[in-house]
Amino acid sequence: MNFQYFRLLLTTLLLACTCGPALFAQVFAPLGAQWTYFNFVTEGNGYLPVAYVYTVNKDTVVDGWDSRIIQLREVYADGRESEEGVRQEVVHTAGDSVYVYVKDSFRLIFDYSAGVGDTVRVVDEPFRGFFMPASNLIISDFAYRIDSVQLRLVGKDSLRVQYVSYLRDVDREIDQWGFQGIIDLYDSVPGQILESVGGLGHETMLGFTNAISYIMPFTPGRLTCYSDSLRDYHLLGVDCDSVLTEYRLRTSLPALAIDDAVGIYPNPFRGEVRFTASSVPLRRVEVRDVAGRVMYTREGSALDRLELGVLAPGVYFFVLTDGAGRQSVVRGVRE
Repeated sequence: MNFQYFRLLLTTLLLACTCGPALFAQVFAPLGAQWTYFNFVTEGNGYLPVAYVYTVNKDTVVDGWDSRIIQLREVYADGRESEEGVRQEVVHTAGDSVYVYVKDSFRLIFDYSAGVGDTVRVVDEPFRGFFMPASNLIISDFAYRIDSVQLRLVGKDSLRVQYVSYLRDVDREIDQWGFQGIIDLYDSVPGQILESVGGLGHETMLGFTNAISYIMPFTPGRLTCYSDSLRDYHLLGVDCDSVLTEYRLRTSLPALAIDDAVGIYPNPFRGEVRFTASSVPLRRVEVRDVAGRVMYTREGSALDRLELGVLAPGVYFFVLTDGAGRQSVVRGVRE
């Protein structure tokens, strides 16, 4: 009997040692956590890259709930930070459930244990939305349905991914806060919520909507990096800290003139990409990463399609030059 008890105790300890890191990995928004999303803002006649950086560096107590403060900073690629300063939201975590403070109470926003067919109704009445200045538009509600759940290997962790959609029919003019955006709707790609991390798709961490004017059709806006004291996820193969350092060291950067008349497909891509441009054939293609570094160059004829599977996953800019010397910039994502 004593031997069996000892064996059971030893097995329990071994399981604890093996599973401990995975259990700790389930915590949402621990102190020191940082999320980085890249996107664009309008700047003159073009678009300037911007990083949305969310950090957790404060504990607080709200209505008796132990909570943490998530702060947002916007860092532009020309070295500036948003004139709106730091914006913040308050969240509380209890097991697989995450609550966010809206108006005057905490509302459930993530339930990582929820299954197919379950719904999460965060806010029924109109509200301002998360991390938004008080002057911005009011969104009607925030509710979503879980359509499927899969496991995804992220770093060394196997995490649940919930694929979600709106509860009601929507078109391009969405007035409902949620987890889908223009790109997702066009490509029938569902919103995605990663266990212990948050929203992955065309939205920021606590949900977004394409009714916000600065989210453009050509900016997928996927979560690029997440890190805390135990984890360091590079979801698109980009070293976000290095890119942010380059952003902050710059004193100026001309805005990219994105040409909506030129297309790249598929987008996101994995291997071969094709371009749709004017009737004048392309003569040069230059591929740059989010830090502006040239990663691939090709000149000559027959450049309407290229094999770019050698590129690491991430966000890239294609500088296309045609035979008449005209240049266009297209943004693409390597999955």
